[in-house]
Amino acid sequence: MPLVLVKEDDKVIVLKITGNPAIKKRLEELGFIEGALINIISNNDGDVILEIKGTKLAITKEMSQKIIVKALEK
Repeated sequence: MPLVLVKEDDKVIVLKITGNPAIKKRLEELGFIEGALINIISNNDGDVILEIKGTKLAITKEMSQKIIVKALEK
C-alpha cells in the first residue's frame, strides 16, 4: 500500500519506491530504502510527518504516494 494511506501511530516497512529516477534518488537520500522502518507521527490528508532512522521528516502527499510500504503487526 502507498504510504499516503497509513494512519497516525502506525509503523510500516518500506517495500519499494516508485516514480522517476530523480524522485527515487531523492527519497533514497532521505532514508527511504527497502527495509527501512517508518513510524507515522501525523497524516494530514496525505501530507505525512514521520520518523525514519531516528530523524523526523515531513513529506508531501505526492511523495508519500510513491513510497510503497507494508504494515508491521501490532
